[in-house]
Amino acid sequence: PVKSEYFKYSQDRDNYLRRGREASLFTIPTLLPQESFESSSQITTPFQSVGAEGVNNLSAKLLMSLLPPNAPFFRLVVDDAELEGLLAEQRSEAEKALAKIERLVMQEIEVRGLRVPISEALKQLIVTGNVLVYLPPKEQIRVFRLDRYIVKRDSMGNVLKIITKESLSSLSLPEQAKEILSDPESEEVYRNHDLFTCVRWTGSNWKIHQELEGKIVPGSEGSYPKNRCPYIALRFTSMDGEDYGRGYVEEYLGD
Repeated sequence: PVKSEYFKYSQDRDNYLRRGREASLFTIPTLLPQESFESSSQITTPFQSVGAEGVNNLSAKLLMSLLPPNAPFFRLVVDDAELEGLLAEQRSEAEKALAKIERLVMQEIEVRGLRVPISEALKQLIVTGNVLVYLPPKEQIRVFRLDRYIVKRDSMGNVLKIITKESLSSLSLPEQAKEILSDPESEEVYRNHDLFTCVRWTGSNWKIHQELEGKIVPGSEGSYPKNRCPYIALRFTSMDGEDYGRGYVEEYLGD
């Protein structure tokens, strides 16, 4: 079962979680709160705001570099070898078509509101060094902090497996997942259920499925081509042989 795999591999994550929580405690405590944190829990307030100011300033600069508001952050060009075989008129038409694609991509970024979740992901990277981004084709982008997923990599740093854990109420569960519950109508509305999503690399493509109460959710099984997996596990700094990264703040914990 995916649940047992998650808790098995979470032991390898404990050291990174501890360091990430310590870094968060001195900067923005809500980025990676302490274990068993709930909405009613009291948040420890740092004795200074220098850490928070540094994180917010750096994440804002990174966001402006990655997604400048009034200009495309990339450029589409025709290969030089292809250009030699095109006439001047054809070259002009090709450049206009590529510029149109650039504008469409920028429009898509604005319509989907990607700046806010990407800003959150950047803060997670700076402070904890790790973040998981879920970027579906048409839905809203989601950001998973370190205590909500595990990742396994090979010696080259390539992702082999990702497992996420979501605690959802009966109302928030997908319709197919509710079929697994013995009696959904009698379930307490606000009782949380652990929904696990497993994404693994088979050597040729990505396989994905979800599990609830130890059973596979009907209709959740699927696959993605090599470069089309919507789950992207990011690291701020990559260390050889490690599944997780180290944050920028961790380098300055001594001060």
